[in-house]
Amino acid sequence: MKKIFYKLFIILTVFVLFSCGNLFKGTNPEDENNGENGKSHTAITIPSEYWGTWIQMDTGDEYYIDNEKIYKKYYNYNSEVQVGTNGYTLESPEVLRKDTTVFFRKGGRKRSFKVTASGFSSGTNRSISLRAAGTGAQGISGRRDNEENAGDTETASSTDGETIEFEGGVADDPQTVTVTDGEHTGTATVDPQYEGENLGAIPFVEPGKYAFKTTYKATNADEPGFIYGNNLGLYDITFNITNIGYTTCETSIYSFSWEDTNLKAIDFEKEGNFASIAPDASKQVKGKFSYGYFDEEYKDVTIKITITDSSEDRNTWVDYVTLRFYRGFINFKVNARNFSTYSSAKLKGFLIYPDGRSERFTVSPDYTATISVPWSNNDYYFVFSGADHDTEMCYSFAADDYASPADLSGIWSIDEINAYEKNNKIQEATSVADFNAPIKAYLKNGDIDYYKFNISNLKCSKGQLEFLGELHSDITDISSEKNNGDGTINPGEIIWMDIAIQNTSGIEFSNVSGELQCDSQYITIIEGNPVDYGTIAAGKAKTNYIAKFYSGSGYSIISKDDYYLSKVHPFQFSVSNSCPTGTQIPLKIKMSEQSGNFWTNSFMISVERNGVILEYLGGDYGMKYTDKTDISEENNGNSKINPGETVWMDIAIKNTGASMAQGVTLTIDSTSNYISFIGEKTALYGNISIGKGKTFYNARNSSNTGYGSIDNTDYNFSREEYSPFKFTVLNTCPVNTEIPIFISYERTKWLYMD
Repeated sequence: MKKIFYKLFIILTVFVLFSCGNLFKGTNPEDENNGENGKSHTAITIPSEYWGTWIQMDTGDEYYIDNEKIYKKYYNYNSEVQVGTNGYTLESPEVLRKDTTVFFRKGGRKRSFKVTASGFSSGTNRSISLRAAGTGAQGISGRRDNEENAGDTETASSTDGETIEFEGGVADDPQTVTVTDGEHTGTATVDPQYEGENLGAIPFVEPGKYAFKTTYKATNADEPGFIYGNNLGLYDITFNITNIGYTTCETSIYSFSWEDTNLKAIDFEKEGNFASIAPDASKQVKGKFSYGYFDEEYKDVTIKITITDSSEDRNTWVDYVTLRFYRGFINFKVNARNFSTYSSAKLKGFLIYPDGRSERFTVSPDYTATISVPWSNNDYYFVFSGADHDTEMCYSFAADDYASPADLSGIWSIDEINAYEKNNKIQEATSVADFNAPIKAYLKNGDIDYYKFNISNLKCSKGQLEFLGELHSDITDISSEKNNGDGTINPGEIIWMDIAIQNTSGIEFSNVSGELQCDSQYITIIEGNPVDYGTIAAGKAKTNYIAKFYSGSGYSIISKDDYYLSKVHPFQFSVSNSCPTGTQIPLKIKMSEQSGNFWTNSFMISVERNGVILEYLGGDYGMKYTDKTDISEENNGNSKINPGETVWMDIAIKNTGASMAQGVTLTIDSTSNYISFIGEKTALYGNISIGKGKTFYNARNSSNTGYGSIDNTDYNFSREEYSPFKFTVLNTCPVNTEIPIFISYERTKWLYMD
């Protein structure tokens, strides 16, 4: 009985295959005899140039056009608008217009791709003979059917007995692909992401058996689906392995492999087991992927997926997916402004990529948006449209690393309003060649502004280790004979230095090291050997001190708190006594990481003349004192120093030297026998910048950066802590006696951050 059923099944299968063979023939008489390379097409009423998804510029609504009708797209269904395209004009492959309403194509017009016909390799328990991918045979053909558009079909034959290339269906539409060798078939649904993509194997499926198809999705890719190499990103990729056969697959072994060593994966199990997979069900394998350095526009990486069948002894099944990594990106900044202060209308923009993909964006008034585009040798287009009488607005855009968007404020001249017109068609697009200046233009009612630009000469972003900043010290602990501890680099000094390194990539770098280098005749490196920075997370920065004394997660902000180089001094160098002051000396930091990549960045240090000069400020602010009555019963509060009174005093000093004064303490004394000091005669003033002055009050109650002039507001000694120095005048002191006050200064050993 089982044998009879099997024979009937084979007969039915052959009948269906014969019918499918007839379906490969186009029903359009013009196509039947004029197909190119064996391709044929179904009859249509709307030309294929119109097919696909279109975005209405002013609203962002999406519409779909197939071979018969126009639909408006909603979340989970399409609503018919009209039959045919009456009233719509195709101005270019990217632009559709109905009266004053403009639509731009989403995703590009066509997307070519290729597939490989394959099956399980030979085994002992076989019902029919199928070959594995790569063995090759003649007579392989395939059919592509658009799931969104019944009129979009295509048949093609393999030229190598294995690979079938399709000219391309409508972009962003799922395609059902059926392959056949005249006896066996395989069918899978694919969704090409870019032009020319290799979508791997579509296996022939044995009757009553199972087979697989692999697809993938990068969940954190940039819109519209770009992933980047050059260590710019770590991408979460999910591989879906779907059973496209007729029966459940029992437990199997899977493995992933690739030859390109620049592709790296973490949190990814390259080998493992699958539990049973029912028909139309999928198993997922997830991981994080990044790609190293290359200079081409993009890099395609083929990943091989192998499944070993456990129950049927059919050995292995093989599929492939291709990851396309782009070289890098360029950021454009776009800003907008409404002339009418009462309007909140947004600027409507559209970006057309060189490969036909496209993306709509909006920019709110008085706001700047960032648009990232993959580096390319080919032309991009910016298009601005969607304005009516009440939503006209001005705008500007610029390549971020080369210029900033223009200032849109003020009254615009007529020439500014009419700039770049007429650029209302893609054929009349303004060509942008100079990225050192922004584009500044006005969008009028019903206007379309096209700009064509090529970014092949612009520097592309790369993920790498970069010099962020340096910290140095000349404290006397290093060389008490030569160093003055003023925080600046002077001739003859020995300098301790730590360098901050930032990871600008999208991935983590481990085993990071840094080496200090210098070619100047005035610098001798004492300690510059590679030092260990440990692990630096994506986007984070480290100094060697933090690398040694903090966790390995990295820091985006470098802190000076408790940063004493008496604990850590990774780099040390001496400055020649003959080095002229004012000399700018280049230093280099060579940075490397575990994979063997290395980068060298240069930075400058300045050799300054020696000297912190602290002076009594004098004048109205040089000395402040009070004889308030609440200090002592002997005081009369007349703001004069009288015999018998107790006085509170503050003194202003100024740094007139060429270096910052750090950790300044001021001490007063007197040789007079008529005054007696109360408490401490020394007070900490902190740091005083070059040319700045301080009182103890300001040192306590304001920042330590110093002041050009001393603020007398509320300086009334209302609190004792405002007055560092206190003394009593003896009752025997003659009136009009001049009492000398001596001032001395010291500077403590603090680290200076350049």
